[in-house]
Parts: sequence; structure tokens; C-alpha cells
Amino acid sequence: MKKILILTTNRADYSKLECIIDIIHKNKNTELYLTVAGSHLLTDFGNSYKNIKYPIYKKINTLINCEDNKMMAESVGFSLMKYASLLEEVKPDYVLLHGDRFDILSMTNACLLMNISIIHIEGGEYSGCVDNTIRNFTSMVAKYHIVANEPAKKNLIKLLNNDKNIINMGCPIIDKYINFKFSMDNWNNFLKYINCDIKLNDYIIMLFHIDTLNIENSILQYKKLYNLILTLNKQILCFYPNIDNISKELIRYIDKKKTDKILFLKNLPQHEFINLLSQSSLFIGNSSCLVREAPILGIPTILIGERQKNRLLYKSTIHFSEIDEKKLIKSIHNIYGKRFSFQHLYGDGKFSIKFKKFINNVILK
Repeated sequence: MKKILILTTNRADYSKLECIIDIIHKNKNTELYLTVAGSHLLTDFGNSYKNIKYPIYKKINTLINCEDNKMMAESVGFSLMKYASLLEEVKPDYVLLHGDRFDILSMTNACLLMNISIIHIEGGEYSGCVDNTIRNFTSMVAKYHIVANEPAKKNLIKLLNNDKNIINMGCPIIDKYINFKFSMDNWNNFLKYINCDIKLNDYIIMLFHIDTLNIENSILQYKKLYNLILTLNKQILCFYPNIDNISKELIRYIDKKKTDKILFLKNLPQHEFINLLSQSSLFIGNSSCLVREAPILGIPTILIGERQKNRLLYKSTIHFSEIDEKKLIKSIHNIYGKRFSFQHLYGDGKFSIKFKKFINNVILK
């Protein structure tokens, strides 16, 4: 029996980890220790831990001073002590971590210093903000590397100076998007869930986070984008940003600027989010979901800023490094409501099959 501890800290990483959690939970030869931390536990971010349907081993509050620029640094130090105690208690054979968020940095350090093996999901990718450094550091510490595409694998080989234990399985969430089937029954259930009426194929989704390397400019971009889309006379569904340094400043801003044109969502279960996304006419912002998931549904996307700099982009994605209002509005009108075909940039929808083989043939060998 292998003990595998999985850490999830926010709504975005849980959506990627859900199929992995399911596989490990159902395997008779693995023991799952699902640990929930970070913004999952905050009311301002929708208490997203409530959407987790698997047994939670432990909920750990890891965030402090959420209103200021020291939040990430202080939270990493604070959670390092808690994670060290957790690892001593569980004594896992492996800790599984996803991606590049600051929330995983303390667990990476704890595993490094306590000689515990890490399985890292989606290393080797390039993007903007501080995520690159966190992602690469976790890759350098990890024993096994599950990457999303061949360019990421090549980047990781170059970083680590070897190709040992690097496996291209694609992005875990792609399975859900490739296999998604829209139905009016599900749509009507979704409308009941959010208690709001939305016109099919005639609304905009906005999801914009702080770029932690360009905080002041990122906040200005957010406010400019927010005010611009309000002028479009379209129905808008806006998600609250991830928790980062100063992100609560944006939350306070949008709380004061609410209008009847815009519906704010703190969090949605993944299946409801796919429903919403599938019928949208435009997805705009700087979330990685805009880069890799929305295009699979054919949704036109507009990427703003440098937070996803160097990501592989689909043909359906238009990128603006800075907001030029005239050009941006023109682009919105040009692609609004269109549908595009997609390429397999982040996997072929067979991640679960490949991961099951990895658990059985490698981890349990």
C-alpha cells in the first residue's frame, strides 16, 4: 500500500487534480491523503472546498495578511511549518503537486528537506509572472514529472539536464473538455444553480488575475478591461480573481462597481463552469483556462497582458500585451459568437488512461 498525499489549494488546481484524485482514491493499492488549503477555505473566494466530493484528510489554513503585498511571502513561511507537521504525521510515500502557484512552494520545500518524493504535474511550461520560477523549482525537486505536451518535455529535459522520469500525458483536465456534451437539461440545471437567466450564445466571460511581477500595471489593466466591457451592452459574467498579493484590492473594487449588466461569480463546480463556458460568445482575461481549455470548446478567447507569456496558443486566441481600446473593441466585434476548430496542444483526452498505467506500472511496481 502506497500513501499518496495530494495538495489542492484553489479552484483551478482542483479542476486539474480531480481525475487524479479519483484514480488514486479508487485504487485498492494506494491510500489517499487529500489535503485542502489556501483559498479553498476563504469565503471571499467562494469556499470552493465545498465542491470537493472526495474524502478530505485535512483542511489547513495557510494564508495570512491577505490584504497586502507581503501575503504570499508570509503565507509560504506560515504554511511551511504546518506542512512539515503534516508530512511527519502522514509519512507519505509521495506528495503530488500541480503546477506553479505560490501555494505549493512551501510544500515543495518541506518535501525537499524531509526527503519525500514529489510527483509534479505540468512542469516544463513557460508563462509570465513568478509562476515560472516556482514551477521550475518544483520540477528540480520532484522525482516524477507529468507534462502536458512535447515542448514542455523538451524544456524540462533542458532544465534538469536529463530525460529521466519525464512522461507526456497531456493536461488532465482536457479529458473533460474533449468529452463534454451539451444538453438543455444540464443547462437548465445550471441556470437554477446560479439563480439567473442567461441567453445562450450571447454573453462574455471575464477571468483576470494579478500578474505578480507587474502588480501595478496588472491592476490598471483589470480596471481598464472591466470598464471597457461594461460599454459593450452585453451580458457579462465575471469571476473573482485568484488570491495573490493585493488581489483583494480588485475584489473591493468590483464590489463597489457592480451593475445590472454584470454577474459576479466567486466559484463554480467544474461541470457547471464547462456548461457556462460552452455557450459563451467570448472569454476574455489572463487565466490559463482561457489559453488551454476554452479553445477546445471552440470558444473565441482574448488574452490580456503578460501573465501567460510564452504559453502555446490556439489559433482562436488573440493576445494583447497592453490594452489598446479601439483595437480590442474591434477584435471583440470580429470574433464575438464565432466557433473555431482546435489542435491537440495540451493532450489528446486520454490522460486518465495514461495516469492509471503510471500508478500501476511505476508507483506500485
